[in-house]
Amino acid sequence: MRNLKLLTAIFPLSMVLISCGGGGDGSSDSSQTVNQATTEELLSNTAVKIGDQLYEGLSGLNLSSYNVPAIPQMPSGFNISSASISKQQVSNCSGSSTGDLTDKDDDGIPVNGTYSFKCTYGTDIIWEGEISARDDDDNDRLSGFDVCTGVFDTGGCTKKSTVMTSSLGKVERIFDMDIDKVNSTYNFTTFYHKWIFVPTNTTSPTIYATMESNNLSYTADSDGDNDPWNNGTWNGAITLTGSDGTNLVSINITATDLHITDGCSQGGVDRGTLSITGNCPAGSSNETFNITANFSNCGTKSLTITDCDGNVLNF
Repeated sequence: MRNLKLLTAIFPLSMVLISCGGGGDGSSDSSQTVNQATTEELLSNTAVKIGDQLYEGLSGLNLSSYNVPAIPQMPSGFNISSASISKQQVSNCSGSSTGDLTDKDDDGIPVNGTYSFKCTYGTDIIWEGEISARDDDDNDRLSGFDVCTGVFDTGGCTKKSTVMTSSLGKVERIFDMDIDKVNSTYNFTTFYHKWIFVPTNTTSPTIYATMESNNLSYTADSDGDNDPWNNGTWNGAITLTGSDGTNLVSINITATDLHITDGCSQGGVDRGTLSITGNCPAGSSNETFNITANFSNCGTKSLTITDCDGNVLNF
């Protein structure tokens, strides 16, 4: 299973400002000499949850003080991470799998497999769909990988929605992530995450959000340990667009030489720059707002904010 440090490494991109099922497919059993990635291993894998976890961090940003549209909130109970799948929840899911499910490095990512599943939470929520994953190097637990909803074809990923339903409505979720490793750098050549909430009540609005990037990268420090995600540097940008049914929002989050370390408790960042730029509501003095945080040491930063009213604030 992929190291959970991956999530704690990505979180500073969105959260540093805040501080100023399992399943069983029957394809694998203990008598097999070649390890295989099972449905429950893939669904409980960190890679499947990255988009939801990152979106939680972004939607937790308190931007209301700057008179900007709120980031759309996914309705309570529909977040995969809150309905976390684990190997201990085998009875909650059923499924099947196809392709080469070999997983020699035991990282939970198969050579090239597709998993169809249906999971039940409590008496009300059902999550079902199809997820595909493939390992760039099945002899290396730290290699790159691809994971997406739908199947891989000659054009990449089909981006077929998984669907989570309850009495409140349904959430259609799409993600596509391709991470390539070159030396000590992980390049997110594709990062795409989209969700749409369609309420049962037809008088309520449809809510949606999309995050995407094609230039995000992470370079691990040469610190001699076996965990590349505990110390390293982020560069690149993520764009978030969406609507709460009334207001449209568009935000860009850019990291420039943003270094994270597990030795720093202040959001994990000890140097570099993080900037957040977004659209302002109609009628504002400014069309956009900007927040820039420059880090010079663990817990030390300078903050410059240009708000939607045209005010420039320095902290």
